[in-house]
Amino acid sequence: MTLLGIDYGTREVGIAISEGELARGIAEYATPESLDRLVLLCKKEHITDVIIGLPEGFIRTQAKHFGEALAKFIPARIIFWDETLTTQKAQQQLINSDYGQHRIHKKRHQVAAALILQSYIDETKKTSR
Repeated sequence: MTLLGIDYGTREVGIAISEGELARGIAEYATPESLDRLVLLCKKEHITDVIIGLPEGFIRTQAKHFGEALAKFIPARIIFWDETLTTQKAQQQLINSDYGQHRIHKKRHQVAAALILQSYIDETKKTSR
């Protein structure tokens, strides 16, 4: 089972993947081109489940529409997952690891996607015991 995590943003979409118990960030795509790139990635990696973070506020609706659009092109199950403050947590992790400001901006959605996916993995592991 291969899982894909998505941190949806108005400018960038962060991507993480997991083939076991650990999520790892793999990419950030510009939002306008992300749907096409994700369809290709899901097919190439045989993704079974896509976990899309649902943020607070106005962007929540945009993230849901994005997930619904993706579902039309892939056979994977789409799961929406609470991601409140995940991007801020990701940014703080990067700051704490001494990344430069430019590198933080380039990686924060990727790290947020990994946090979202890891949260999902951890929670489903707890409930399956």
